[in-house]
Amino acid sequence: MKKMLILAGLAVFPFFPFSPWSLRSLGKQALPKPGAPTESSSVPAAEITGTVRLVGNMPFPQLVITDRLDQDWYIAERDRHLFAGLEQQTVTVQGTPELVDLILANNKRLGVRRILKHIRTVEKKD
Repeated sequence: MKKMLILAGLAVFPFFPFSPWSLRSLGKQALPKPGAPTESSSVPAAEITGTVRLVGNMPFPQLVITDRLDQDWYIAERDRHLFAGLEQQTVTVQGTPELVDLILANNKRLGVRRILKHIRTVEKKD
């Protein structure tokens, strides 16, 4: 009976969440102080003119602004309300750009996603 319990324990041990393999330290990382400027706050504002489009499908639709160079600028979730009713219309906006590298599971670089955050002005063009 003891041998069965020991064998069962050894079989489960590698999958236990607190095994020695999961306790490796990632080292100490300095946290920014509250109110300290971050990288995104030092980026200058960008002015983008383009057509507001809805891309993707349910349950994850995204609003983007497609500029004259056919680059899609994704609108941050918290700023989506500014574009209610402006789909398929041309607008000029000012906001903080953020470029995010898209990397696949096999470590191939897919490209860059352009995200526009902290949008300050929205002007409808005719």
